[in-house]
Amino acid sequence: MFFRIILGVLCLNMFTSVVQYACAEDRVYRIGVEAGNYGPYHFDDGGAYKGFLPDIVNRFAVDLGYQVEYVALPVNRLNHALVTGQIDIRMPDNPNWYVNEKSAHNVHYSKTIISSRAGLNVFLEYKTADIKTIGMILGFNPIEYQEDLDGGHYDLIAARDVEGVLRMGILNRVDAVYGDYNVFQSTLRRMGEDPHQLIFKENYPYSEHDYQLSTITEKAFLNAFDAWLQQSQDVVTELKRQHSFSVSEDVLPQ
Repeated sequence: MFFRIILGVLCLNMFTSVVQYACAEDRVYRIGVEAGNYGPYHFDDGGAYKGFLPDIVNRFAVDLGYQVEYVALPVNRLNHALVTGQIDIRMPDNPNWYVNEKSAHNVHYSKTIISSRAGLNVFLEYKTADIKTIGMILGFNPIEYQEDLDGGHYDLIAARDVEGVLRMGILNRVDAVYGDYNVFQSTLRRMGEDPHQLIFKENYPYSEHDYQLSTITEKAFLNAFDAWLQQSQDVVTELKRQHSFSVSEDVLPQ
């Protein structure tokens, strides 16, 4: 199928944002995304859904002429929206997320767009070898620390969002903060703080998660996206640079 490549107009409101391009298909693909800020992967910029992940999909849409609409939902509603057909595609998703809820459905996944690494991060000013208290986002489940948590080796203090977690670290209310180093770096920049004051502790347990697209009904869209992604690694590299993806001094480049 031939798609005309014509850059379109971005239309935005509080609940959805639409990126439209001339397309051989007269339809819009609804992509369910996580509401809230989790930069550099995604964030709400005055009602506009921005970040590395939407930039990747937008470039794909420009190149192949697709129309996509972003529908921001709370994380705990995204999977339900996918399996009930309220959205066509979920971003990001992973085969290891919500396994039980997806078990009755034939969910398809794209190739990995980017991998996320979550673990302990410490502020250089308060760096200590004896980590006892950990700050993290409410609802996160650091499986790699569950045994130590159950054994009372660490105390968890939760905050409602990434900024709240970082403020606990900045004020030395916790010894370390748990999460994605790049997310913390991006948020520190938006807070007007020096991102270099934080380092990732690679010598402590951490987890890695692949960010992918998922769908039940739109496998052809994913196939087209996979082919584009494989041929567009230069675009991926440039967008990573634009969104300041980096590693801490404690993390060796992969």
